[in-house]
Amino acid sequence: MTPANRPASAGAPRGAAAFVLGVGLATVGSTVSLLSATGITTAAGDFDSGAIYTGIYVAVGLVAGALTMPYAPHLCRVMGTRVAYAWATSLLSVCWILVALLIVLGVPALPVLLLAAPVLGGFIGFTAVVSPVVYKAYLSSGDMSQVMARMTVVKGVAAVIGALAGGVFITSGTEALGLLVAGLLRVPLVFLAVRLSPALSIADPLQTLTPWGDIITSLKQSPTLRRTTYLACGVALFIAPMPSLVVPLTQALRREPLLQGAGLLLASIAIGELLSPIVVSRLRSKHTLIASSALASVMAGGILLALAVTSITLSNEIELVAWGILGIGFGASRFASRALTFGAASGAQEVHDVSKSLAAMLLSACLVAPIGILVWSVLLGRGMAPVALAFGAVGITCVGFAVYRPRLRA
Repeated sequence: MTPANRPASAGAPRGAAAFVLGVGLATVGSTVSLLSATGITTAAGDFDSGAIYTGIYVAVGLVAGALTMPYAPHLCRVMGTRVAYAWATSLLSVCWILVALLIVLGVPALPVLLLAAPVLGGFIGFTAVVSPVVYKAYLSSGDMSQVMARMTVVKGVAAVIGALAGGVFITSGTEALGLLVAGLLRVPLVFLAVRLSPALSIADPLQTLTPWGDIITSLKQSPTLRRTTYLACGVALFIAPMPSLVVPLTQALRREPLLQGAGLLLASIAIGELLSPIVVSRLRSKHTLIASSALASVMAGGILLALAVTSITLSNEIELVAWGILGIGFGASRFASRALTFGAASGAQEVHDVSKSLAAMLLSACLVAPIGILVWSVLLGRGMAPVALAFGAVGITCVGFAVYRPRLRA
């Protein structure tokens, strides 16, 4: 066991609270960077090309993230999970700060973001695999679904703040400042991850020979992991693009200014994220983890369909109110599904293989996610926002019921 993964000290509870605060600040930064970066890419072209630019930017980041995921368990074993997490977070922070400075110095923003996308996506993909393991250690819980549900409360509050701040940045035309703030807000998390010990020691992955072979082996050996991965791919393909493309979505729905549209919709989703532990608890009381996740995904799909109908039938302030209500429902069900999916994946193999299970699931999801992003982008670029929402709703409903029905018969 590396020094960074030593057992907790007596001050672990205070350390856990401070770490969670650091995660909250980083989440504010993540939300601000999402809105600021996609605001830049959407504004870079006309109505048709803006959504395409945004889709390319997001898709490139997802592919790069997928390519780094198989190596996350190996680097965690070599460096120690906490050290690897701290390094990846710090480098991600530096990248955002450099991108912001280049834009401020007059370098065209769109080329900078497109060139930076694979680097940013790589670090984001790496931390996506490692973060749940680190959260579990700091919160001293044996149930990954409960850990992720509890973290959504913190992240939900932070995302509301980040969504409102990001809306201000894109409305005022100061997106580069938003990217700089996003980078700086990750710095406290790096410091806390290095300085504070978690409540539980972290079990680093066992030695392996081939990172990509581990992914295939994990999927072959665990039927539960295969089903979980299938559902995660459905979510990535059909409903995950909506929050990532919230700026071109609101533009396609003719909502101006963007602060009212993108900021409000993302903030309402974040408020729903706060309620996701309630959804997790209700579903878990009656169903298995994977069945519960499937049902939560179907719920999110139903809300997407309701958004599509709302965008056609309502207008002005009434439409905004409907967006807010439906956004809350979408956030609650979407993040409940996420927490339950992580719980099912982490329980599919032994404790030392948790990061391998998560890497297998997230890699598969990230490989199909660009397809969903590009389909949504093309539809939004053509002004067909209701069709994009209906596409997501129908697709995830089919996948969700396909995953749920065998569990129902069991």
